[in-house]
Amino acid sequence: MSFTKLRSTALYRSSLAVLGAGVLSVGGMAPAASATASAPKEGVTVVYPSSSGAAAAQAGEGFDIDVEVLRAGTLTAEIRAVSGRKEWIPLKVATEALNQVVAAGPVTVLAEAPLGTGAGEYDLRVRVVGEDGKVVAKGDVRSGVTIEDHGLPTGFESTEGTTWTTFEQEQSFLAAVAAGSSRTSLTVLGETVNGRPYNLLTIGAGASRSYADLDGDTVLLVCSQHGNEPSGRQACFEQARRLALSSDARTRDYLAENTVLVIPSANPDGSAANTRRNANDVDLNRDHLRLEEPETRMIAKVMRDARPEIVHDLHEMSGQTRPHLEVIWGRHMVIDEEVRAYGRSWGLDWVRPRVEAAGFTTGPYLANPGTAENTTLTNGAMMRNLNGVISETNTSVLTAEGETQQSSQLRRVKVQALTIHETIRQHRAQRDEMAAAAVNADRRNIEMGYTQAGPYFFTGNSESSEPLPPDAFIMRVPCGYLLTGEQAADRAQWADLFNVVSQETSVPGYEAFVPMWQASSAVIPMMVDARAAGSNEIEATPVDDCSTLRPSSVPSP
Repeated sequence: MSFTKLRSTALYRSSLAVLGAGVLSVGGMAPAASATASAPKEGVTVVYPSSSGAAAAQAGEGFDIDVEVLRAGTLTAEIRAVSGRKEWIPLKVATEALNQVVAAGPVTVLAEAPLGTGAGEYDLRVRVVGEDGKVVAKGDVRSGVTIEDHGLPTGFESTEGTTWTTFEQEQSFLAAVAAGSSRTSLTVLGETVNGRPYNLLTIGAGASRSYADLDGDTVLLVCSQHGNEPSGRQACFEQARRLALSSDARTRDYLAENTVLVIPSANPDGSAANTRRNANDVDLNRDHLRLEEPETRMIAKVMRDARPEIVHDLHEMSGQTRPHLEVIWGRHMVIDEEVRAYGRSWGLDWVRPRVEAAGFTTGPYLANPGTAENTTLTNGAMMRNLNGVISETNTSVLTAEGETQQSSQLRRVKVQALTIHETIRQHRAQRDEMAAAAVNADRRNIEMGYTQAGPYFFTGNSESSEPLPPDAFIMRVPCGYLLTGEQAADRAQWADLFNVVSQETSVPGYEAFVPMWQASSAVIPMMVDARAAGSNEIEATPVDDCSTLRPSSVPSP
């Protein structure tokens, strides 16, 4: 079999420019608003919010508006205070189309009231304007929007974006958020290398339970693994506050059945020192297979126990010619393609259209395609059959756009907040499908080990058109691996955190046999096979004949 044919379903090369009016879709998974009522003669039905279920957010924060429109045109939205009947206040809106030029049909809108808008109840009106500037369709909702003021700014917000939130400010902020919300709890998972607390916010249905009892219906936000990439951390503070404290009807309904886990500072020592690496001088985002650092082990334990359908890893990059945002998903070739499709859809169908409609530029993140990619959180999550995705904002002060350091920092946080919003939207719409994809992938992993039918990829980038060398994959998979006592001890912690099961063996010189007919088989050769580049440091003995060990039928996931 030729390699080109072999990887035809895995290869996806996205030579993407900034999206125009068209939106790329993957596997029919493009998002859409779901209208539940026919449009009135005015031409716009506001599906959400409603008078009985208001949208809510602080000024400057985004909230959802879903509409069904009968006429194409440019969509606008305004609010007016219920008390006093003052002037209409234009909202900043982002649909999924550039310049908010929408077609007839369902439209999802992310709206934002300008800073300085007073707290209180507001009427909402939505208009569609034709090319001649005349209103061609309209819809209104009485008391449809509540502008909130939680009175809990971060350090970054208190300085209007000139100074990042400090470690001390973070601790008091997180405690206040948890104390002010009955649907939020704050847990210390452990300590960093330098003894700082490693915090986890649990928001929603699982707040009264341990994360270990969740087992799905969950999103995990991992914020600023690289300590000198602070916009993700800041956006996580702000979005966690909104999820915890907002009276927004859609948010409340979502969190009644789902949980958002937030690791607001994934590298506290690095954040305090403004360094990429942790206090052991280790790049945490190259340690998600070996799991040698305390920070990565704590993240791994949350993924193992909570089984989030989405793991969103927030990072930053730089470059005067790069866009405001770059996105990527797990790229390692061993990742199950059904699982990967949801990550790809997250980037192409959900995040990029919304961010571009909000006025920012986007692109694919194509850096670092080498063997170190084996060990990133995104790949580590997808090897667990979880939807692992990355958002990378541009740290450069973009001189061509007239940015200052302050406006650059504000822009970075705003873009990250948009990506988090779309992560929640995708989870709300596709949670059950992603969970089913994970079960299907578990089953395929078990079958691969049971039948020994490849291919199994030791390396390779799904987003690259470059052909892989012959030693990058095998067509017949070992049915298991024999480990010496020393090797088993070396991999014990890794096996526990990846749910890798082993059994005793009577083969002389060996202590453990790791069968490949288990759900975690995608990661096993990566960590014990001598042919796996960039991730393993031991050479376990592959076994080709397991006729006396293999169960009589394929085990269930």
